[in-house]
Amino acid sequence: MTTFSKAIFTFLLVLAFSSQVFSAEYLTPESKRQVVTEVSERLAQEYVLPDVGQAMAQALMIRLESGHYDDVTNSEQFTEQLTEDMVEVSNDQHLFIFYMEGDLPTEEEMMNPTQEMQEQNLRFLQYDNYAIREVSWLDGNIGYLELAAFVDAEPAKRAIGNAMDLFQHTGGLIIDLRQNGGGMPETVALLASYFLGPESVHVDSIYWRKTDTTEEFWTSTDLEGAWYGTTRPVYILTSEATFSAAEAFSYAMQVNNRATIVGETTRGGAHPGAIARIGDHYHMFISNGRAFSAVTGENWEGTGVIPDHAESADAALNSAHKLILRDVIDQTESPMARQDREMQLRRLETE
Repeated sequence: MTTFSKAIFTFLLVLAFSSQVFSAEYLTPESKRQVVTEVSERLAQEYVLPDVGQAMAQALMIRLESGHYDDVTNSEQFTEQLTEDMVEVSNDQHLFIFYMEGDLPTEEEMMNPTQEMQEQNLRFLQYDNYAIREVSWLDGNIGYLELAAFVDAEPAKRAIGNAMDLFQHTGGLIIDLRQNGGGMPETVALLASYFLGPESVHVDSIYWRKTDTTEEFWTSTDLEGAWYGTTRPVYILTSEATFSAAEAFSYAMQVNNRATIVGETTRGGAHPGAIARIGDHYHMFISNGRAFSAVTGENWEGTGVIPDHAESADAALNSAHKLILRDVIDQTESPMARQDREMQLRRLETE
């Protein structure tokens, strides 16, 4: 696994399986100083944009010395304030800090999860149906896939393939990412594989500051399930909550002219990273990577992915359903199917 995948893998595992309880521990001036100092050092050394990392580090230390944290007395308030302060300087929505009681895993343990931890993670992914929330058919034989996260590609690929098998006879597909908070870049490329191609396509890349290397992500031609092809319409639903890997997928499909996006401008996070341990009870997510498109060379950091059709999140599905029906009606060869789609479109337009 990549650094990013391993870190997120273990982070999800800790949250899912830990029996520890989040605490509002009373803080001393010494404990606050220790945390702020270590967070500042990590930002200066590892944040993907060195100048911004230095600016955040300086801002946190200045606020510490000026008494900004003096009235903060418990860990919950402290982590919220530190997160707010980092984001105020960087506008990076990936950055956050959290506290947990008990013994936290070391960074070595996070990078190299045991077999037991991996098995627990797999069981949870199975329990959660690999974040596939809904596979259904809308009126007019339009497929609908709701995906809540882009979980690890290897265990999820069969489930994704099964869903794509079921969509192989639909006239178009709507992919709902309105509540998708992100996940793995490998899975972004995997899902894009069903719509781009047929040759392998360079989807995007991530530059990692720590190693000064760039990792490329390409579509696969060896897929589980049916390839959807490059001609049937695909619509993606977004909201202000759509984030990170979900934005990467939306952006990639948009700039490759393979999908139409309906909904709200997304949250704007293109800086992936890793979980770093801070002291005995804190972890922070530090953005040490920068994603960028293979097509544009740009990303959506701070701006979000701009929809082709702006709608409120609540209205996005109905709007996309009407739009996609208009797309497919003229392509419908069967008179009975065309008549049905025209009827469904009229019904939606009068609701």
